[in-house]
Amino acid sequence: MLEKTDLIQILSDLENIAMNHIIEGIELGDDDSVIHVYTDDDSEPTDVTVFPASSPLPGENVCPVCGHWDTPGRGVYIEGVYAKQECHCSECETVFINSHRLVRQDIVSHPGR
Repeated sequence: MLEKTDLIQILSDLENIAMNHIIEGIELGDDDSVIHVYTDDDSEPTDVTVFPASSPLPGENVCPVCGHWDTPGRGVYIEGVYAKQECHCSECETVFINSHRLVRQDIVSHPGR
């Protein structure tokens, strides 16, 4: 069963797709761990992986396909509270995007205090 945090992540992933495409359909994959997102670009669907709360999320420096740790990233794209970075797995050649959301700001110093 998916929990609220899982749904927030899925909605965030869908929002990231919708920033560049019109979403025309959504379909749950055969094993309930993937959501297929169909967009207006007439290509294959974009897959959003569903990670139940009971399973750990992959680390930001780990390939989501093979789990390999060598995944160099290219520049970071920031828009509002969201950041994306395209990464490349040197083991299985998968290209994936790490998506991040700002959850807190911590003041390190303030000249007026």
